[in-house]
Amino acid sequence: MGFLCSNHKQFLTANPKVAQKKWHQIIRDARQLVTEEQWSKAVIYYGNALEVSDILLTLNSCEKNQERYVQTALEMMHAVRNSQHQAETVAFYHMVVNRLNKEPLPVSFDTKLSPLKEVAFESLAKVNQWMQQWHAIIHGPSIQLH
Repeated sequence: MGFLCSNHKQFLTANPKVAQKKWHQIIRDARQLVTEEQWSKAVIYYGNALEVSDILLTLNSCEKNQERYVQTALEMMHAVRNSQHQAETVAFYHMVVNRLNKEPLPVSFDTKLSPLKEVAFESLAKVNQWMQQWHAIIHGPSIQLH
């Protein structure tokens, strides 16, 4: 993906507990950027979070890490669709699917990836409405996403 430098990747791979904390910090910051509609910056933060979640998934292919990866990809897809990177939607979707196809633990594509597919390919207005509701659940008060 190319968001994290090789030194950070090596450090986080060697320190999974630090990687988990870093993921939480980055995802929180990315969500704040979404509330501020700073979509391009949010894509960068989500890209870092996705790489951290990929490291955690590589270290331990458990359901929790799969869910973290899919959740991060879904939020990043929302930011991608609202940013100047919209043209990357299809490629990003396929990258996530291909990554999950490599998992030794079977991934339930119908249940785990259908939300990602909807965020990638439904109308942006509908996606923004869904994500506004979702962000209201995780943040509390309602936020405006366009």
